[in-house]
Amino acid sequence: MKRRLYLFITVAAVALLGVSSAVVYGLGYVSGVSPQTNTLNITVTVPALVGIYLERDASINLGLAPNLAHFPPSPAWPGYYEDNTRPISGGPTTNLSAFTNNATGYTLTVQAGAANYYVGLPVSQSFYADKTLNGGLGRTADGTPAPPAPWAAFSSAGGTPVASSIGPTAGWELHNQIFELQMLGTEPAGTGVVTMTYTIVSNP
Repeated sequence: MKRRLYLFITVAAVALLGVSSAVVYGLGYVSGVSPQTNTLNITVTVPALVGIYLERDASINLGLAPNLAHFPPSPAWPGYYEDNTRPISGGPTTNLSAFTNNATGYTLTVQAGAANYYVGLPVSQSFYADKTLNGGLGRTADGTPAPPAPWAAFSSAGGTPVASSIGPTAGWELHNQIFELQMLGTEPAGTGVVTMTYTIVSNP
């Protein structure tokens, strides 16, 4: 049974983008008896590009819902609660994709904008995982001391890894995310919003 709480996470994206350019040079007038030739040099520059796609509705709710008759507190602590905003096939998923044409690839990280949703509930009790790479990965079982890999905790101390590549992507590379909230059973009531900033950079 999935349990949910109205705890909002607003997700923001940061992308570093460039623009391709073309420079055209001609030699001017050439005239005389037939035949005549002229030349044109075309220089095309494509910079190393990176990009992030996050679905437009990039806000999620984690945890307990108000109707405790249907979504009761966890039978075992810690308890784990997932996003209840997109109950699509295979479980709630936030669409995330990355792109680069950089020869050495990219690194994508995420950083929380605050250390706590509110006093008594740190962001480190919320976790993310790449569902595209891990198939049917589901919510952590209640009573588990800590989520096993590939779950990773959000942090405000610095960017934590989300995805990377060692070369160019074949178009947009899928890394759809799923999220869960760990409840220890001692958290005070409250509502908090923390912005998670995703940053992609070209590898050197």
